[in-house]
Amino acid sequence: MGKINILYVITKLELGGAQKHLLSLIANLDKSKFNIFLFTSKEGLLLNDVLAISGLYIKTSPNLTRPINFFKDLPALFEIYSFIRKHNIDIVHTHSSKAGIVGRLAARLAKVKIIIHTVHGWPFNDYQRFIVRYIYIWLERLAARLSDKLIIVSCFDKKKGLINR
Repeated sequence: MGKINILYVITKLELGGAQKHLLSLIANLDKSKFNIFLFTSKEGLLLNDVLAISGLYIKTSPNLTRPINFFKDLPALFEIYSFIRKHNIDIVHTHSSKAGIVGRLAARLAKVKIIIHTVHGWPFNDYQRFIVRYIYIWLERLAARLSDKLIIVSCFDKKKGLINR
């Protein structure tokens, strides 16, 4: 049996909990069983740390950015989709809100066998204008339906997700 191809997608490799969590996953995954791929933006203080990990194939994109921007989001979606098809990815595991939505949609379109998203915090908050908050909730609801598994890292986020589902 061949190795399993797993793709991690994260918006930005900045200093944060999601990024540190992802680096730990990548560094400790059994490389005799998995081919490990990472799709991320070209920005972030941790990019050099990731480049130092052996056995990791990295693809960066200027289109995967945090703010909603359809002129970048659509190209990012197609880049991730093409990457998945080119490398015959078996599992897509997304981290962060933007990467989670775009990455899960690309994975579903590419008919990936297993799609996982780790919630490190939700993009919707009480201080946002109603329409902005509602759009984020709607996008997360859609993306959740595209997922085989959701991993939520805190009880607070679990409660917030259940209230807004």
